[in-house]
Amino acid sequence: MSWWRRLSRSELVLRLLSLLLAVVLWFLAADQRPGGLAPQQERLTVPLEVRGVPEGLEASGAPERVELVVRAFRRPAADGLRAYVDVGGLGPGRHLVPVQAQAPGFVVVGVEPARVSVQLERLVRRQLPVRLAVVGLPPGQVLQVAELSPAQATLSGAEGQVSRVAAVVASLDVAAAPNPRTALPGPVAVGSAQGQGVAAAGSPAQRWQLPLRAVDRTGAPVPSVKVEPQWATVQVAWGPAASAHGTAEPERARVAASTAPPG
Repeated sequence: MSWWRRLSRSELVLRLLSLLLAVVLWFLAADQRPGGLAPQQERLTVPLEVRGVPEGLEASGAPERVELVVRAFRRPAADGLRAYVDVGGLGPGRHLVPVQAQAPGFVVVGVEPARVSVQLERLVRRQLPVRLAVVGLPPGQVLQVAELSPAQATLSGAEGQVSRVAAVVASLDVAAAPNPRTALPGPVAVGSAQGQGVAAAGSPAQRWQLPLRAVDRTGAPVPSVKVEPQWATVQVAWGPAASAHGTAEPERARVAASTAPPG
């Protein structure tokens, strides 16, 4: 009876050893497959968030994206990763802050760059007159502005960016404009701040909704500045100058100057 027990115990030990060996062989085989059981290191580009911006300030200058280096047993999904900088408690000025990462289920090996520069500036508001920038007007033609509304626009944004704005413009390309559908009877007097007295007898007029843009002294947009309202209502007509109305040369020059793109 004792012999049978000793044999049973031997068989049990052999079976356990066989099972253990099978598990080890399975792990070794799995590790040879692409992305096996060993953790894989991945580089993923993710958006960079700026958190904790103090009230009354605006952040700028930080890169839009950074690169996270993570280690995982499976390929991580980019939408589950977060990279951010926290500027809470900082005042106006330029700050070098560390980039932090959130990667649930993964090990963050590194962030590139590890630190980024963030500029904090005061939020300011400023008002500027709305200008109409017209291009494509044929030679010898006179432009009439029957309506340009609003007369002023409000800018808001970081102090440094708002200070770059030289003008708020509504741009109209006469050559690309659709054919007017409304003909105003007789001449259209200029009824806005763009000037008065210019007329082209019998010329048709059309109303457009044009986006307002904040531009610098070179005419380049300053996209980080918010413009309110975002649209302007413009009603213009163009045609040969009507000498019968006795339009003075200074008035024509005044309108031409006011409708030229800012430079």
